[in-house]
Amino acid sequence: MLLVKKILKWIPSCIVLCLSFYLSSQSQISQMPTFPYADKVVHLIFFTILSFCIAFSCNVRGNRFYEIILPTVLVVVYSFVDEFHQSFVPIRDASIGDLVFDFLGAFIGSCMFYFLMKFVVKRIKASIGRKQSL
Repeated sequence: MLLVKKILKWIPSCIVLCLSFYLSSQSQISQMPTFPYADKVVHLIFFTILSFCIAFSCNVRGNRFYEIILPTVLVVVYSFVDEFHQSFVPIRDASIGDLVFDFLGAFIGSCMFYFLMKFVVKRIKASIGRKQSL
């Protein structure tokens, strides 16, 4: 049962990774926003979501360094692979700017998950404490 639970935790990450690979394989994305630096905003948001999912999948507890850094590093490594992959797609190219926003998104997503978990655990402990005092 524990193995099944661990595998199920990776499903959101796998879905986002597959979506990322599919989108980066496209020469043009028809529904791309048209405001200035839209591609950078999309990279930031997408990699924030990916990092949040990876942090959920890894869920390394007890060491703040690993809780934030591990998902960030995994997502940044993937972003390098993704940018390299894009360099082979017609009309697309690899971009240092994209990598910067990928990193920022990865860091933001990892931090969001860390602070959300910290808040949730604190609430659960407070709830348990109130129940025990009754």
